[in-house]
Amino acid sequence: MLIVHIIKSAIPDSKLSYKIYQLFELLPNKSFAPAAGLPLLKLLYCHIPTVRVDLDRPQLNDEEWRRIELDAAILTKLTPSDSKWLFSRLPNLPAAESLIKFHMRGLPWTMVDTNSPWWFKHGLLKIMWEVEDAQPSGGSYETLKFLENVRAEAEKSRDPDIRASWAFRAAEVTIRSNSVAIMRDVTVWSRRYQRDHNVYPVITENLQHWSAGDVLSSVTLPPNRRPESLSELKALVDEANSFLSLHIEAAVQYLREPSFVPRQFISLDKLLRQVLGKRIDGVQTLRRLGLGSESQLASILIESMIPVLMFYEETSLADGNGPLRWDVPNGPLRTEPIFRPRHLFALPFLDNLAKRIDELWAQSRLKRNDLVATLDKGWPRGLPIQYLLPEDQWLIQALANPEAAPFVAERVRNVVFCDAETALAPIPKNTEAIGLFVDKLDVAIRSYVGSGLSAGALGRIERVWEHYSHVVPAAAGHIEFVKSLLKDIASSGGIEWLKEDVVSPLPPSLPVSENNSEVDLEPTEWDPRPNGGSRDDESTENNDVDKNPQNLLLSRVSATKSEHYQCSWYQQEFSKPVHSTLTKSVDSEPGFWRTWINEIHKLPMSSRGALVASAMLYLDAFVAGNSRLLSNQFPAGALHPRYPPMYLDYEFLSSAGKSSNTEVYVNDAILALRKLKSIVPPLLLRDLANSMLNKLVDMGNDEHNHQLESATFKVISLLSHSDRPHLASDLGLKVIERMPDSSSWHRRVISVGLCKRLTYTQVEEMLRKFSHYIIDSLKGQHAGHETENVEYSEDHPKRKYAKVITMKLLAELLENGDLVSSEISLDILQSLFVTSNHIDVKAAALSAIRELLAKEAEWLAAENGGLLPKCDNERPLLKLFLKAKSRIPEKFHEDYVRSVLLKILDESTRQHTRWMRIFLGRFSLSTKEASSVSFGPFELRVLSYTPGVANYADKLLSEWPEYISKDYLLLNRELSLSLGYRDCEKLAHINKKIPAKDPTLWETNAGEHWRHYLQSHTEYRSAFEPLSRLMAQNMQPRFPDGITLEDVEEEYFQRVAIAARDPRCYVDGDSIVSLEPFEYAISLLVSLGDTGNMLESKRRLLERIVADVSDLHTKTWPDGSSEKPPLLPSLWNLRCKLAMTSPLTELAECVSSLCEECAKSSFALGDYQQLVDAVSTIPSNSRTFLLVRLGEAAQNEHDTFAGCIKAQLVHHLLRETKTITAPERRRRRLRRMRRGIHRGIRSVDEGEVKDENEEW
Repeated sequence: MLIVHIIKSAIPDSKLSYKIYQLFELLPNKSFAPAAGLPLLKLLYCHIPTVRVDLDRPQLNDEEWRRIELDAAILTKLTPSDSKWLFSRLPNLPAAESLIKFHMRGLPWTMVDTNSPWWFKHGLLKIMWEVEDAQPSGGSYETLKFLENVRAEAEKSRDPDIRASWAFRAAEVTIRSNSVAIMRDVTVWSRRYQRDHNVYPVITENLQHWSAGDVLSSVTLPPNRRPESLSELKALVDEANSFLSLHIEAAVQYLREPSFVPRQFISLDKLLRQVLGKRIDGVQTLRRLGLGSESQLASILIESMIPVLMFYEETSLADGNGPLRWDVPNGPLRTEPIFRPRHLFALPFLDNLAKRIDELWAQSRLKRNDLVATLDKGWPRGLPIQYLLPEDQWLIQALANPEAAPFVAERVRNVVFCDAETALAPIPKNTEAIGLFVDKLDVAIRSYVGSGLSAGALGRIERVWEHYSHVVPAAAGHIEFVKSLLKDIASSGGIEWLKEDVVSPLPPSLPVSENNSEVDLEPTEWDPRPNGGSRDDESTENNDVDKNPQNLLLSRVSATKSEHYQCSWYQQEFSKPVHSTLTKSVDSEPGFWRTWINEIHKLPMSSRGALVASAMLYLDAFVAGNSRLLSNQFPAGALHPRYPPMYLDYEFLSSAGKSSNTEVYVNDAILALRKLKSIVPPLLLRDLANSMLNKLVDMGNDEHNHQLESATFKVISLLSHSDRPHLASDLGLKVIERMPDSSSWHRRVISVGLCKRLTYTQVEEMLRKFSHYIIDSLKGQHAGHETENVEYSEDHPKRKYAKVITMKLLAELLENGDLVSSEISLDILQSLFVTSNHIDVKAAALSAIRELLAKEAEWLAAENGGLLPKCDNERPLLKLFLKAKSRIPEKFHEDYVRSVLLKILDESTRQHTRWMRIFLGRFSLSTKEASSVSFGPFELRVLSYTPGVANYADKLLSEWPEYISKDYLLLNRELSLSLGYRDCEKLAHINKKIPAKDPTLWETNAGEHWRHYLQSHTEYRSAFEPLSRLMAQNMQPRFPDGITLEDVEEEYFQRVAIAARDPRCYVDGDSIVSLEPFEYAISLLVSLGDTGNMLESKRRLLERIVADVSDLHTKTWPDGSSEKPPLLPSLWNLRCKLAMTSPLTELAECVSSLCEECAKSSFALGDYQQLVDAVSTIPSNSRTFLLVRLGEAAQNEHDTFAGCIKAQLVHHLLRETKTITAPERRRRRLRRMRRGIHRGIRSVDEGEVKDENEEW
């Protein structure tokens, strides 16, 4: 069903890979074979409407890959061989960089960001394939090579952030390698950064991260890397243990550094727990695989951890190592591994470890304080029992299996069944030797009894009660504690013990009041408990045995177990037992509302109403605001009010308030209201929330208001789910205005969910109020900046303004587009964008505007036959972005081009292509016609430019050439040539079909956009003009792969070559064969005045073009070949133009040579005219030299056809030359040439040519 749903759904292109990835995540691992992943993927790509691509086709083009929108995360869901096959289907590595995305996060892509180079992304893929390869070859060659490059990047960087980033990547790659040897190598390498406070914390934290536990456990390795024998397993385990010890040594070494940070190695214990836990789990796994027996595997995997764990403990307790913060009594294992029945074989290991650690702590305590040796029986000299094993369940198993854990079992039994003398032993006057090392009695008793469900639990409860009620005197003050504890154990197991003491509570009920709406009744004192809480009195009476007992047993009752300490263990003081807490150490009676939570819907309606009233009154009393809830009846004026005026009984409040768990009672009251939200009066709830909010605002930044803050927003959230959610929106706006610093709560009180529960009018009013507050706050900030020198006092505090995150919240709410009308949303967003000066707020406003202008729903509607999104040819933002160079610091230019301008190009092209496909899909076009045209980005209309020459892609190249990589030239070529004129035949054909289908089209926005598109995208000049401008500039790329002058010239040559082979242009609605594009390109290359002045590089480019055209003329084309150009450029014309660019010293010789070729040509007259046109481009100041040389040649060859051509050419030049500036000697030569030249030249009127000072 999931597969069918995906195939039939209209999934946006940007979410395609995410949806497919989600599908693979939901597939059942046990029943779905990994090898079936690729066939499933092929099936999806074939049938998803927006893709329709067959992966098995011999070759896929770039456009098909873009429809696939392949994300690297998809490759992780396939087998290594299938993943490599899919990657190999990409056209080539350069293309893969743009066609494969790394948008989805997660392993192993956590290291990938927008700045990650392609070699790094590709390297991660190769490592993944190498690590998961079922038949690895070459060891870890790819991983080692890749790591070498990553480490080199870290070592060469001088920027601390970049260096830290590469070091982090090195550590992450190391973990992914599944090789302990590589992890050791990188750990040793990391020590070079011990004094680099930017790098070392990053790389160390990752190397000792708990995720390394898979590798170091030696059991959760991929199948291709699992050991095949016990000896191989032992070698792996020894190597891993050695690596763990290396971490401990590194911590001690780092401790001696001046830059030591205490938290740096504080999580190493978690890695140790992770390794041990996985090894315990792995014993049964490897046993089932036949690697060895349970005892053999436990010896290798688990017992071998004892030296490492003891090394950790010894290091933690060594003098001077306190800053590591490892010296806690619960040790590195703390609460892990969690007990499971299949882990019972690990109990002897844990017992042995507990014994050795207990001895180590006894030595350390004695070394720290000699008085430890004088402690009486019952006071532990090592560790208390609650710290011996990782979890209480292990203690239970130790008592149930004393033969497997003799040390721990004996210690716990001695605590449970201590004799009277030990129990009544007084607390020594000097308690420094005791500290926090006191056995915890309830842990011991629970461990002995076990869970209430275990066999024989009732008998063990009876034995414990017999011991403490008869052997240990009641004067010790322990009776109520032990009784409550045993009752709690019995109750959890469903065992009836001392049933006669249990009194079932009665459901609550409301007080009865007179029905008189005309008289204001006095509030009634009300105790929701029908029995009035008499049990507390009984308990108090029974506990008056000893007002202040002080003995070892009660010290055990008051003992605690904590996982973390603010200071070292030897600085912890002994806490004497306090009698007031003894009977409540275990709360045998849950709170009032907790009693009814699970049975709340079984109560009669009157009792539910009583629970609602008691919960609200308790919260109101907890707030202690200025106004009291239900001081009058509710509803007011009703003959039969729902709630009479009342307040909670003082005894009830004190019974809840005297507990240290006030927060628990508050949460229970709110939970009861949430369970009964359907009957909670919204108006009363609003009054309660308002009172709580007012008190919260009055408290300000009081550090004790966290309970009130949490409770207040829970009540507001509850109100938002009532049948009057607009009451919550009013409070939400009040929160934003009165608590501007609490931006984290703003998203809770004003959310999309709340907006959707409001009516259209209510949400419009709320958003307008919200926007007015934000705009006023911004204006206040601006005014405040102008009066920064004003002094503030308590009477006139500094005003607080809305935070950036709150302003962005307003934009995000409007971005949804379906809460209020687009006009209102755009009006608010415009005001926000204009008023705010913060870049993040402006970005959020722009993002919201973009979503509103073309929402995905509109696109989907258009694809289903609805209206097309409106196209506006005026795009001021594009112009602003393109012309922003002077407004952005130069150091950000490269990133700006990559992160902004190029992404705009991609997104604009994607959206425009989508628009055009929808538009053309509505006409009777063939699939080939509708899909073969490249549409490019939306046009940027600039009236001062010729249409098409100022499109976005060309303007980007012209404005930012030094910050664009050379591969962009290929993309620009595709856009310029395809959109410039190569597609003009297809566009002309389409344009003739469109009006036939819909004659009224030109009156619509879509028709206007098509006509503008046709006009601007059949213009060939855009293919050459931008490059011509670039060749005239001094190109200086800002990065190694940037565009150079040679790149531009090469690209120009390629485009001219295409124009020579595909001569066409668009004229009056038709595509015709024409050399106009080619000739225009040559005209840009050869201009007037280039004689003797043309750049050498430009001349070489022209020579290449001439040679290329010459090859076309001499090439033999097969009959009927579609590649044969219908029309070729004139080679003679090109050679003439090339000759005119020669240096002056070579010019006359080149022209003379061309005259001789012309004389031999069968088309002498036409060739001569082209030669005349070319010679006419020579500037007047360069003609004198040519006249002299060519005239002399004409005199010497006047009897040949070539001489006549030369004489005629001189004659032409003399007629066009009005004045000659030359030395006297050269003018005399011209006179002699005149007298001796051809008769036609002598007949020229002598008055036509004059110099500046005399007549010719």
